[in-house]
Amino acid sequence: MAMTGDLRASRWVWAIVQIVGMVVLVGLVIRRVEFDAVASSWRGMQATTGVAVVVAVLLAMGLRVWKWQVQVRALGLTAPADKLARGYLTGALLGVVTPLRLGELYRIRAATAGEPGTAGRAAVAVVVDKGYELLVVLVTLTIGLALVDTTPRRGVPVAVVTLALAWLLLGRTRAPWLPTWALRTGGAPGLGGADKLKIVTATAAAHGLNLLAGLWIWRSFGELAASDYLVRIPLVTLLNTLPVTIGGFGLRELAAIELFAPVGYPAAAAATAAAALFFAANVLPAAALLVASTVAMRLRR
Repeated sequence: MAMTGDLRASRWVWAIVQIVGMVVLVGLVIRRVEFDAVASSWRGMQATTGVAVVVAVLLAMGLRVWKWQVQVRALGLTAPADKLARGYLTGALLGVVTPLRLGELYRIRAATAGEPGTAGRAAVAVVVDKGYELLVVLVTLTIGLALVDTTPRRGVPVAVVTLALAWLLLGRTRAPWLPTWALRTGGAPGLGGADKLKIVTATAAAHGLNLLAGLWIWRSFGELAASDYLVRIPLVTLLNTLPVTIGGFGLRELAAIELFAPVGYPAAAAATAAAALFFAANVLPAAALLVASTVAMRLRR
C-alpha cells in the first residue's frame, strides 16, 4: 500500500512538473515571437500542395496503425484489429493533451483486450515501436549531417549510435531486453525476420511521408533548403520526446526557433511551422481516421 501511495504521489508530482514546464516554455516562446510576425510569416500554399500534405499525413498515420498491429500480433496479443486501431489513434490524441504518457498507457490497455497478464507484452510493443521510430529519426539525422557537413566529424558518432540501435532491433537475435520482458509476461514470442522487415519498412515510409509533408509546411512559412531541414527536424523530434511538458508544447517550438535561427529562418515562422507540422502529422490524421473507423464500425452493425 505504501509503495502504491508513493507511486501515485510521484505521478502527481511529475504531472505538475510537466504542466509547469509547459507554462514556462510556452511563455518563453511567446516572449521570443511577436504575434504580428506569426500572421505575416505565412507565405501561402498551393491547393495541390495542401491536398498532398493531407494525403501524406493520412497515409503515414495509416502505416503507423498497421505496424502497431504487426508488433502486437508478433508478441502474441489477440485484440481485434479495429480495437487496436482505435486504441492507437485515441492514444495519439491523448498524448497531445495529457501528461504522464497517458496516451501510451491507453494504447497498452486497448491492446490487452482485457486478457490477464498481457499488459507487459503490450508495453513491450510500445518499446519496440519507439525503438524503430528512434532508428529512422537517427538515420534521417545521419543523412542530414552528411549533406550539410563536409567533414564526417559530427556525423560519425550519430552513425555509430544508429548502427548499434539497428543491430539491437534488426539483428538475428532478439534485442537483449526482450527475453526478460517476455518471460515476465508469459513467454511472449519475439519478432521474426518478416515482422522486423514489415515494421522497419512501414516506419521508414511513414517517417518519409511526414518529412515530405513537413518540408512543404515549413517552406510555406519561409525559404528553407532541404538539407538544412533534414539535419534540424530530427533534433526537434528528439527534443520533443523529453517528458518535461505536455504534448511537447513550448519545448518543440523553442527548439525549432533555436535550431533554425542559424540558417536565417525567422523565429515566428519556425515556431508556427513546428506547431503546424506537429498538428498535421499527429492530431489531424489521428482524429480523421478515428472518426472514419468509428463511422465504419457503426455502419457494419
